Amino acid sequence: MDNELQQLTLANLAKQCSQESSRFFHQQAHDPRYCYELFRRAIVESDQMAWRLLIAQYRPLVTSWVHRHSYFASCAEDAEFFVNGAFYRLIRAVPPARFASFPNLKTLLSYLQLCVAGEIMDYARKEENTIPLDELLAARQMAADDVEAQVAENTHTSQLWELIKEALDDEREIALVYASYVLGLKPRELIRKYPKSFRNVQEVYRLKENVLARLRRDPQLNSFFADV
Repeated sequence: MDNELQQLTLANLAKQCSQESSRFFHQQAHDPRYCYELFRRAIVESDQMAWRLLIAQYRPLVTSWVHRHSYFASCAEDAEFFVNGAFYRLIRAVPPARFASFPNLKTLLSYLQLCVAGEIMDYARKEENTIPLDELLAARQMAADDVEAQVAENTHTSQLWELIKEALDDEREIALVYASYVLGLKPRELIRKYPKSFRNVQEVYRLKENVLARLRRDPQLNSFFADV
């Protein structure tokens, strides 16, 4: 079947992908391999026409993800801004060498959905004065659900994040690690945005030092890095 897929013309492949997607949304039996092959040609073969067909196929779905995001309504940009950003984020994050980390269509679409969330949260962090801590934790949970359970369940990234969470004591520490090393917030940004959780720079640094020291001593993490 793989050889048959690869021999299909791009036009026929895109047409079949559209038909199978329609069956999926109508809760009918469907074959996701056609759409997965379209992704493969776009990413692995760097086929620009495949990219254009792929974006045309999934633009409505990505737009719906943007509209459903809890923080979108407070953003000054329209949905198209984040849709384009999500596709560009996917292109940058998944080079041809990394495509094998996504074994099926579900993992690719889950990652694309995570790209939507990343674009909106990055915009909110830059443009808004305050992002409630529960928004940060919601983003962290979405990342955990989508990346670890669906997208990168077989990758080092997901394994590492699971081990880190196990080594941390509570949601506050998880939020600190996620905000510092995923969102890239500086200590003073944490204080300004989350004054109820982080009172001063010294507290942030002290908590970060304690967390990093504990992670360095963690036997499971040490074993993980030794294996990698």
